[in-house]
Amino acid sequence: MAARTRYYFPEDGEREAWERPGPYTGRGPQGYRRSKESIHEEICENMTRHGWLDASEITITVDDQNEVTLEGTVESRRAKRLAEDLAEDVRGVQDVHNRLRVQRQDPS
Repeated sequence: MAARTRYYFPEDGEREAWERPGPYTGRGPQGYRRSKESIHEEICENMTRHGWLDASEITITVDDQNEVTLEGTVESRRAKRLAEDLAEDVRGVQDVHNRLRVQRQDPS
């Protein structure tokens, strides 16, 4: 049996080469653009998994230019910034419009 050609160059014990940043990170095939549905899904998953963000009152929309709009309410300015950071860090997002409002808790 012929040896299989390896098209990646990980060192033994390291993670796959495609998981590591390199000089061509972010350079995909011509005309490739990530779909707004996959961007929306990843943002939702990231917010759901994050242990310090209650995203239950956040609405996320992604337009045809892959710009994300966040609307709704969160409990603090920190949560507002965190939600924006989580959206902004998703591959393919061009811009984030953060329209979240901070809902103050009643000091009862």
